[in-house]
Amino acid sequence: MRMIAAVLAMVLVSQTAVQPAKADANWDSYVDMGIELLISFIDKAENGIDDIELLQLVQELRAALSGVKADLYAHVDELAVADIKAQVRFTINNVGMLNVPSLRGSYVVSVATAAANAREKLAVFGADAARDTVARAMITEYQTLLVGQARVGMPPAYAEYKEALAHAIASMQPRCSEFIDPKLGSITHSCDWNGRNVTGIQRMGTSGYAEVSYDGGVTWSRNTLDRGYISTKVMEQTAQELARRALLELVEGGH
Repeated sequence: MRMIAAVLAMVLVSQTAVQPAKADANWDSYVDMGIELLISFIDKAENGIDDIELLQLVQELRAALSGVKADLYAHVDELAVADIKAQVRFTINNVGMLNVPSLRGSYVVSVATAAANAREKLAVFGADAARDTVARAMITEYQTLLVGQARVGMPPAYAEYKEALAHAIASMQPRCSEFIDPKLGSITHSCDWNGRNVTGIQRMGTSGYAEVSYDGGVTWSRNTLDRGYISTKVMEQTAQELARRALLELVEGGH
């Protein structure tokens, strides 16, 4: 619970950040998978999911999986872990089993195993890109699991999913450093992740007030350095952002 509370504090800070440029051509597909499908699920589950809504959720799931399929396959193929590759492919390729009564149960059990395995394997990878891929796979599998559990009449594994999301967020922290120049009276705070860098500089302006720049000193505004903004900004359009947003949806939904 402490981990989830700490993560939620990070989420709330991040709401003040500006929207990033769309650098990832597949980002919207991951948002559909990790956020929009979850919102739809929580909304339908609030008063009990009826048969029509179950069919709608399965259709939404299949569309979301189709959206991330090519990109996720390409990235998991770069991992040196065969079980994650196989489990991602099984989850996506066999989602039609949810429409076959005799196969639903075994499919849900397999997806639950896959999601838990991805959660555990996050700690295995040291490279930023690999952790991002495994976390995206984990989110995809847990989202599939929620729909699958509803399809077979099981209660959704909200608590397990929340813990896994908090674990993913904690496992994907940027590397940050700070330099204080006493002569200039400036503070430089910099964060890096997977080849990205965001740096903020605070100085004393000519007006006598602190001013800050986040674009290398091109523009300045009267304010103090926001370290939370920097660490959040460098993680935009990563699996950490997906996990933060999904966790917030679950908590705000009362789960």
